[in-house]
Amino acid sequence: MKTALNFGGFYQSWHDEQLERAVAYACDLVDECGEIKWDEMYASINSWTPYREQYAEAWLGQFNDEIGTSLAFEGINSPREYNFRTDAIMASMTTRDALALFKYVRENDLKNDVFDRMREITTSRDGYLAFYSYRDLFKRENRDLLMECLCDAIIEEHGGMAWIVEDFEADYIPALEAVA
Repeated sequence: MKTALNFGGFYQSWHDEQLERAVAYACDLVDECGEIKWDEMYASINSWTPYREQYAEAWLGQFNDEIGTSLAFEGINSPREYNFRTDAIMASMTTRDALALFKYVRENDLKNDVFDRMREITTSRDGYLAFYSYRDLFKRENRDLLMECLCDAIIEEHGGMAWIVEDFEADYIPALEAVA
């Protein structure tokens, strides 16, 4: 089964800031005072995708270590536009992982947080038309959404969008373009 982990995404977030700093240091794009050479960095890096994937994998690894799961990184789901949602980590999980999520929620008294999240995604409001009913989340074909609600509650308990990868170091270093 696959699910989404709404970790906060990269658009104007703590994750984006931490990623940019790690890349700047990995690519030696800092001056002697430790200040990032922003113009040079943005002119020389063609794609941030490999860095974002590396960060997302590290974030998922930290999640797994903390929760006791072994979710496998499948990719990043990025919206075309960031006005309604942000990036999510897509991960596959085993039945054992799902049981570990339920156990973590139970042991950390997060059941009401999960129910609140379930109500939130199943209740229509201005600007949002719910596609699923509350009962739909318990159907076999929608287990991925139920797992997403569990993960959302766990992520929120750990600081929500501010739950960052500790001591992230970028190790993907492409050949940088020559800065004109």
